[in-house]
Amino acid sequence: MPTGIYFEVEGDVQLARSLSRFGNSVKDYRPAFRDIIKLFYEMEKKQFESEGGYGSGGWAPLSADYAEWKAKNFPGKPILQLTGKLMSALTNKTGETIQEIEPLLLKLGTNLKYGLFHQTGTKKMPARKPIEMTEHDKREWVKVIQKYLVTETRKAGLA
Repeated sequence: MPTGIYFEVEGDVQLARSLSRFGNSVKDYRPAFRDIIKLFYEMEKKQFESEGGYGSGGWAPLSADYAEWKAKNFPGKPILQLTGKLMSALTNKTGETIQEIEPLLLKLGTNLKYGLFHQTGTKKMPARKPIEMTEHDKREWVKVIQKYLVTETRKAGLA
């Protein structure tokens, strides 16, 4: 079975790339995953700072009623940043962050239930994806894995 890098957000495959045959010889990607975590947090900071413009061209505007309520009760708060918890959980390691690192698996995200509703949308709310990779992000993640593969295969005398 070929080795690859695969990134999925609630059924939405954002990255799927096969890696060289050398990928099969590497059994622990944790050092590379630590670099990917840094890239993930950088990507998320850009996504929140741009209100979705970074990854997806911009999040849908708030409904008129909700925008009015939010402006009155939380003036100046950007979209998806009412409390700041979602942004914090996806840009830093907090109590709401999912960050599981295993030798062949990396899980990143948040355990905040409403993060899923924003990512996928609901009957009453459009999707405003907090996690949305750009082609640049995909290339950078793959480069991290490829660089790690080269280093590890050279150490093992396979390249």
